[in-house]
Amino acid sequence: PTQKYYSSIETGDFRILELLWKMENHISRRKWEDAEMELQMIRGRLDVATDRNRQYLEEIQYLIDKQNDAGDFQQRMERMLFILRITMPKTELWSWEQDEFWKHFFTKTEMSVLMDISDEIYRHKEYAKAVQLLERMYSYYVRKNVAQEFHYKITLLIVARLTSALLRCKEYEKAITYIEQGINISFKCCNQSLVGGLVNNWADALEQLGQ
Repeated sequence: PTQKYYSSIETGDFRILELLWKMENHISRRKWEDAEMELQMIRGRLDVATDRNRQYLEEIQYLIDKQNDAGDFQQRMERMLFILRITMPKTELWSWEQDEFWKHFFTKTEMSVLMDISDEIYRHKEYAKAVQLLERMYSYYVRKNVAQEFHYKITLLIVARLTSALLRCKEYEKAITYIEQGINISFKCCNQSLVGGLVNNWADALEQLGQ
């Protein structure tokens, strides 16, 4: 068939979408062995000559592998950069500090990889660098000419990470500003799944400010 489905992957085989749903459901429930089985089935059916598809599979494989051991900080960063370079070949370490980097039209998978990178930077206690990356990601979505309800989930995941990093940097008032924006997005898009975490961060920030 000539009809294609475009999302995290590109395919004309809609049976793959069922496998995709099952795999992502296993991941959300942290059933990693089951997710690995579904991933291998998808890998056998999906056209991996397409960069978008290969990048998605590599990103999911990394997510599964790191539950056991995906190496040290440097090894993880190199692997994530490798995944990003599948569709963004000129990407180097800290490329996201440059304005030119953000002129790219990012896919969901590319943003997921950047979020993985921010998580790794945060775990390495480079909180200021995590803030820098997450703020650029947040700004990218805010300025997109796309209705917020189409990308609110990843925006809220960015806000949750950003506010935690800002608290580590003792930028409490800035954290509160982002928390308020995140809560507004949550209610506007009728999804309050992350509101509890944002409220906890808000309380921490107010406590540090003596309020």
